[in-house]
Amino acid sequence: MVKTNMSITINYCPICGYKEFTPFDSKGYPTYDICPCCSFEAGNEYDHRSSSDDFERLRNIWVQDMKAEWWKKPAPKNWDYKKQISEMNKK
Repeated sequence: MVKTNMSITINYCPICGYKEFTPFDSKGYPTYDICPCCSFEAGNEYDHRSSSDDFERLRNIWVQDMKAEWWKKPAPKNWDYKKQISEMNKK
């Protein structure tokens, strides 16, 4: 868990909320890992300087343009992107 430009600590994908993903290292810099859920790459599409507006813009791209599909097929059983995003927003 590290602090981002948003002054919060996250240990999940800031785009889709996938919990088993670490976008930033212990110093707050992007890992350049690709989220297996939404396919966005920490350090490429966003980094430690990104704002909540940046994350929201990318989330909208994922939901609207990419149809919120699981990138690494197959998706987990009973996976629901709306629930995943909703849980992320509670943090």
